[in-house]
Amino acid sequence: QIRPVAALTSPSTTVTGSSNDGGASAVPNSTGGGSGVEDATERLQAATKWYPLHDLGLAVAAAEASGQAVDGLVLAEAHARLAQLATDELATLMYRRQLEPLAAAVAELEAESGGAVEAAVLAEARTLVAVLETEPRGAEPAPAGTHPMDTLAEPAHIDAAAVVGPFVMQCKGKGQVAEKDYKYWGGDDQPWRKSVDKSPVTDPAVIASETQHKEEAEADDKATAETPDHATKLRRCGVR
Repeated sequence: QIRPVAALTSPSTTVTGSSNDGGASAVPNSTGGGSGVEDATERLQAATKWYPLHDLGLAVAAAEASGQAVDGLVLAEAHARLAQLATDELATLMYRRQLEPLAAAVAELEAESGGAVEAAVLAEARTLVAVLETEPRGAEPAPAGTHPMDTLAEPAHIDAAAVVGPFVMQCKGKGQVAEKDYKYWGGDDQPWRKSVDKSPVTDPAVIASETQHKEEAEADDKATAETPDHATKLRRCGVR
């Protein structure tokens, strides 16, 4: 539920200028110590960064109603964040196009003179409420458990074969055959060297390339020649 800033802030706080930093600070009617200023400001900064709409509004109200001074820039940033969150929440309600919650949110914001929501978004929400009120109402949702799960997952009025069938038939039985494929040096046990082409290799360039690969593999494996898996490595490289 959208809570306008006016309903969450305290009217007893005033904002005055500060000679130290050239900015402004929110000073309640009562004064607090220097450490209290830092604590209240840090708490409000953390709330501005992490809190959702309602919790941030409560944090702003608590900071303004406390007996501690709060940095004016931090307070302004908190109010700006409140406006952004309130506007985003109203935009979410508009996206859902549900009349009752949207109308309730608009009525609440209008009672607070718009609150923190941007005026353009609020006007768009009013227009959408008027549109939804003129649309015919659909059937009420059935109670939970009325329909079994298989009926909900595969409704009877949807022909799955007609919808998905054309796409499935395009892929059914399709195989990929390499345009240029060769029977490599002992490479039948390697997945990327299998294909439907079993013709012998006659291209001298391919034979030379595979011979070079075999020699490079043998040279790389000289350092591990004493290990038990050396023969396995050589076989994988085409050495028999």
